Amino acid sequence: MRKIDKLGTSEREKVLPNIEDLHILLEEMEGRVGQLKNECPTEWSPAKKEIDDGAVDMRGKYEETTEMITEDEKKRYVRVKDSAGNVFVCPIDALRDPSELTEEEADMCVDDGTAGRHPSNIDIVDP
Repeated sequence: MRKIDKLGTSEREKVLPNIEDLHILLEEMEGRVGQLKNECPTEWSPAKKEIDDGAVDMRGKYEETTEMITEDEKKRYVRVKDSAGNVFVCPIDALRDPSELTEEEADMCVDDGTAGRHPSNIDIVDP
């Protein structure tokens, strides 16, 4: 599964413009490379500079997008109960089934009371 597919709707909408920009940059670079293949110019320094600049732009946009996705992944937590009725706050991507918390998964969680003392650090979403 792609990282973007794991994001909620609002998080996905935040990164979609960046992803569209990446697609545009890629198309521009493919077009330039295709043009070089067809025309085969003797002097292609200007085109090489455009391709190099495009690669730098693409890398920067990719890193920015990846950082946005990673930030959103880190912020997403869900409140769950174990079989004894204890309430925990867990990273949403750490759970196989939010309705059934295993002991192994509980190790990656904090109890609800601790999470309540630090509410600005934890963004809890509905499962």
